[in-house]
Amino acid sequence: MQLETPLILTFDKFAKGDYDEGERNLYIVWRRQQCLYVGVSRANIWNRWFSRGIQSHIFNVGGHWRVDYSSTMGRVIIRNLPASLSWKIELRHITQDLREAEEKLIYQLRPLFNTMHGPAKTQREIRLSNLLEYGESAHIANMGTAKVKAA
Repeated sequence: MQLETPLILTFDKFAKGDYDEGERNLYIVWRRQQCLYVGVSRANIWNRWFSRGIQSHIFNVGGHWRVDYSSTMGRVIIRNLPASLSWKIELRHITQDLREAEEKLIYQLRPLFNTMHGPAKTQREIRLSNLLEYGESAHIANMGTAKVKAA
């Protein structure tokens, strides 16, 4: 699988849309050295995360982030604010089959929040995913909404 040079941003910079996405169509979310999620978008990665589409991870409504609870990654980002703003998102452009590339990376990187195509989770990975799922940060009063500066 041939991957071009990635664009690596903090989640804060990514959320503000302050970058040139180009033709990038695959993304990897990192917390320190731990891969959290691998995903693809056939159109625009920012829209995959923040538009009001049916498969968006987070909705930005008047400067408030809201999450559709079917998006585990959206919940994890919101429940771990403000720390999650410093997590990294790696944007890549691939020319091969997107689904095949996504499946290979999920198997190789063992992201905590992809539920298909990866090997079974270790006990350590299960504990870490549970910690992040319910929020490392104790600063969130409402688990479904968080106030952030609008992009």
